[in-house]
Amino acid sequence: MDPESLPAADLIPFVGVVLAGGRSTRMGRDKAGLMVDGERLLDRQVRLLREAGAGRVLLSLAGSSAGETPSLPAGTEIVVDRRPSSGPLAGIEAALRSAQGHAVMVLAVDLPGLRAGHLRRLRDLSALDRGVVPVHGGIQETLAALYPAVALEEAARRLDSGRLRVHELVQAGLDAGWMRCWEIPEADIAAWVNWNHPGDWTPA
Repeated sequence: MDPESLPAADLIPFVGVVLAGGRSTRMGRDKAGLMVDGERLLDRQVRLLREAGAGRVLLSLAGSSAGETPSLPAGTEIVVDRRPSSGPLAGIEAALRSAQGHAVMVLAVDLPGLRAGHLRRLRDLSALDRGVVPVHGGIQETLAALYPAVALEEAARRLDSGRLRVHELVQAGLDAGWMRCWEIPEADIAAWVNWNHPGDWTPA
């Protein structure tokens, strides 16, 4: 059966998390507040996760370049890293812990090209015990991926031992069978381009 035709009851429940805790040093301002089509990136990413079916949406905001918590989209929850200044892995681990046995769909705040359909595809390709990471040209898009609940133990172990590379967490999941790869269609690769520098920001 085509995943798009699956009834809602057959789709795995998942929690969404927006990773917006980077220092944005190259951008020179907090990426979460950048505007796209009249909408803050933070609000946009929360909306996409909800449109993809997230039952809850969490915000990982530690390390904001502004040094202040931005105004939060309604109905969202902040998750706090157990180990500050430990990068995206800490946010992923905190979200998995907060999800209490549900999968977690991770979405970086600086990916303005993604659409809800891309995230629904990740959801549809996942299973209760197996997540999905998009791949193109051998590059894993680890910050726009779905992690199963079983990833928590490995994420916590790596966080506590200072092994903070998220792609190594994903590789451990691929080796153990609780992650799978999804090859991004050629026509959609541009949707995974992130904004890092002021010249990348195109609000129009």
